[in-house]
Amino acid sequence: MHDKMLRQKSAPADPFEESPHTPSVERLYHGLDPALAQTLSIDRATRDRLVIFDPASAPLLRPLIRAAAVLPWRIRAEQRWIIAVPEAQAATIHQYTALARHLDSLTPPRQEANSATPWWVLPDEALRPVAAPRILVREDEATVAWDDTTALIAGPTQIIADADPFWLAWLGSATGLAALRKGIALESLRIPEVPGPTQSNLAGLALEATHLASQIDELEEAVLRRILADFGPPGRQPGPRLLRWWRLDFEQLHQAVLDELRNDIPERYRPTWEQIHHDQRTTHAKASARLGTIIEAIDTQVAALAEN
Repeated sequence: MHDKMLRQKSAPADPFEESPHTPSVERLYHGLDPALAQTLSIDRATRDRLVIFDPASAPLLRPLIRAAAVLPWRIRAEQRWIIAVPEAQAATIHQYTALARHLDSLTPPRQEANSATPWWVLPDEALRPVAAPRILVREDEATVAWDDTTALIAGPTQIIADADPFWLAWLGSATGLAALRKGIALESLRIPEVPGPTQSNLAGLALEATHLASQIDELEEAVLRRILADFGPPGRQPGPRLLRWWRLDFEQLHQAVLDELRNDIPERYRPTWEQIHHDQRTTHAKASARLGTIIEAIDTQVAALAEN
């Protein structure tokens, strides 16, 4: 773990090596062990049930972001929590009856030999809040996202604490992503100092990209939830076409409901749903086009800065 102030370094051989005016990103933390996090993660219904039975256990249930939810520019809202018991409270877990019973029902992902600490205890270091806003970098896919929460992070993800949105623009640009995909260590990456107005402009573009990407994500989820609520039999999951409903025209959507949900859109509701689908596709297309324009502007500006 690194928790250092940004440092000044000396002259570059390329845009990502050190220079007299290139502070490095060093406020880095890493995500939780994915197997342990998966075992201890719970959904909203389970979290609410545990809190109803043991209201005092609420502080031990922390919001969780899994690596799979780290998408370009934004975090997908998964509504996940993790049971986050520090070692100091392990001996008193029986005071939380419902939580203790839930832990007893779990199968540990691995058992530490001769360990005096229960397997479900999380290290104090992992439970310490990481200052927001943060930049999350998913290591396996070099995906960069903005996060303004203090949720715990699971999986192969690095966290840049107390982050500057200018860094987000740089790391999330085509130039920054290319550097990450080349294997340049994040802690070694150099982000150049540029004039204040340029930084502010790129920071604003990056935050707008984050906002738009989140809105698009929320729209995709909201329409899918409505499709399932109106036409999905209980327990039926959408297939690949419905998961990308905005790519379908209405006839294709109708066929996907037939094929993937084994259901029909009743004839009397088809005109209404055709209009809903048209309106939401239009909204999606406009937002996506605007997002593409913003990302192109970020890529162009960062590439020009990297060449100087």
